[in-house]
Amino acid sequence: MNFKKYIKIVLLAAVICTTVLGAIYASSYFINGDGDGGMVSKQNKEKRVNVLLMATDKGGLLTDTMIIASFDKERNMLNMLSLPRDTKITINNKTQKLNAAYAFGEKGKRQELAIQKIKEIVNLPIHYYAVVDPEGFGKIIDILGGVEIDVPQRMKYDDPAQNLHIDLYPGVQVLDGDKAEQFCRFRKGYADQDLGRQRAQQQFLKALVEQKLKPQYILKAPELFSEASKYIDTNIGLSDVTTFLPLIKMFNAENMYSYQLPGDTKTINGASYFICDREETDKLINETFLNIQPSPSPEATTASAKQGNSKK
Repeated sequence: MNFKKYIKIVLLAAVICTTVLGAIYASSYFINGDGDGGMVSKQNKEKRVNVLLMATDKGGLLTDTMIIASFDKERNMLNMLSLPRDTKITINNKTQKLNAAYAFGEKGKRQELAIQKIKEIVNLPIHYYAVVDPEGFGKIIDILGGVEIDVPQRMKYDDPAQNLHIDLYPGVQVLDGDKAEQFCRFRKGYADQDLGRQRAQQQFLKALVEQKLKPQYILKAPELFSEASKYIDTNIGLSDVTTFLPLIKMFNAENMYSYQLPGDTKTINGASYFICDREETDKLINETFLNIQPSPSPEATTASAKQGNSKK
């Protein structure tokens, strides 16, 4: 296997699994050679690379998982920000939920409206995107031999309309593809529902990174490529390999940090929405994702000066 293919497989194996679950391995979308080179080629000079990962529901229109993976090249870390699907937004002067933005987008380029609305919320550039159909998730996890997870609680839920049947018991166990999907889609049993599911998805991502980003999985390249290419829509192409090569070393649990969009859930006209806390969101983005530390207040500056003078 040549070097380029080796790189593509490592990245692909990582991102495919995590994206489908709401998790994130953004470097692995080198499945096509016709990526949007114009938009992404210049990212080599950027200090950070932001990838929006979205996983649709089985209908393919609602993005029930949305995660921004921000690769900080200077600090050698990966920050992940989960966006609740029920986040309140406005489309055509009407109140909508964030997971519907993809459905409202123009056919053939639905991701553009979703990206626009997410950028309005987080005030971050989105350099790359990847949209994954969950249909292939189980197959890919099975190819990787499953993922060992400590299931925190009894997970039991049935929704015949979605053909969703979740039945997991607590404890350490290896989840195959079907059970991994159950683990990552479960939410009704959490007190905070969507936020609980986001934590579970991030837990799964970290376990996946620790267990599967290893050379032996390169041997599974043919199967991974065959399955992944069916289920991913992305603007990352072969021309972007040089952008992602330096990011490979970031993939370990020690330098991956997970965050959730600040805010709270409220009921509006009988519907439940997640309302973004603008002030706390700006603080999180500036301090964590942009590494911009707040300037000291005039009071603090004066107090510091007085303290310095008293020591003379």
